[in-house]
Amino acid sequence: MTNRPLPHLETPRCSLRPVEPSDAEVLHALWTRPEVRRFLWDDELIPLSQTRQLVADSCARMKAGDYGLWLARLRDRNPSGVIGFTGFWPFHEPVRVELLFGLAGDHWGRGYATEIAEAMMGYGREHLAMEAMLASTDEPNRASVAVLDRLGFSQSHHDPETGTLFFEQRQSG
Repeated sequence: MTNRPLPHLETPRCSLRPVEPSDAEVLHALWTRPEVRRFLWDDELIPLSQTRQLVADSCARMKAGDYGLWLARLRDRNPSGVIGFTGFWPFHEPVRVELLFGLAGDHWGRGYATEIAEAMMGYGREHLAMEAMLASTDEPNRASVAVLDRLGFSQSHHDPETGTLFFEQRQSG
């Protein structure tokens, strides 16, 4: 286990930091917004206890020098207001560590998702030595597909049973 301080990332418009236990309620409020939970949780209204457990898991992973969840805030406005999240998380069977990102609906269409996901990809390459980035999304989530396209991801396959699209992006050079 490492005792080094957890990093903070800055983009031109956003500030990113790893989630902390005290963030569970804020993250839960974001994750249970109808427009966010539609694709993130298959429209399930998850309990606060589940969010607390995911935050605890993320904190433990980050302290071990591994991947986890990050909160995104706007730099030039209310710095305490969370607009979204990003990070890397294990999904699917067999498990794949994937890039994830999401924003509150009132921040859609402004390029924030691309900006925070790109910052997270840089962190993954620089600090986690990730050579390939993986991601997935539900087929109807055209906005996330567009973000992944802008980030240079290519669709690797589609699971017609679940409607999940799988993507990959390899580091060039």
